[in-house]
Amino acid sequence: VGLLMFTFQIKLPHIVDNTLATVGGMIGPVAMLVAGMLLASLPLRSIMWTPRLYLVAFLRLILIPVLLLFAVKACGFAHHDAHADTVVLISFLATTSPAAATVTQMAVVYGKNAQKASAIYGLTTLLCVVTMPVMIALYRWII
Repeated sequence: VGLLMFTFQIKLPHIVDNTLATVGGMIGPVAMLVAGMLLASLPLRSIMWTPRLYLVAFLRLILIPVLLLFAVKACGFAHHDAHADTVVLISFLATTSPAAATVTQMAVVYGKNAQKASAIYGLTTLLCVVTMPVMIALYRWII
């Protein structure tokens, strides 16, 4: 439906458009509230002493971005045109960011391990304070 509306430039009535925009604006904060509530219910020891969480954080925040960085360098995407460096940097920043709060919300909705998803969200958010500047510096140095 969305594709058809975009293709034929069909506009929704103003009241429906505003309602959907308001609901859309609340998705992020509500997901963060759910993740925060689940994270607050976890014992801190279970987060800090679970090696698997650190493995997930390492893969998400360091290994995958470094592999992508070398792939971008090998393909030469960053120097394709005048704006390519900015587009590649923005895409690279998305790979260095922490796990989204929406993952926790999806775990709750589908009856999966929401506490583990929340722990991954919290740990990657804390660790990205250190890893993101390092990855950006590495990007600037390599590209």
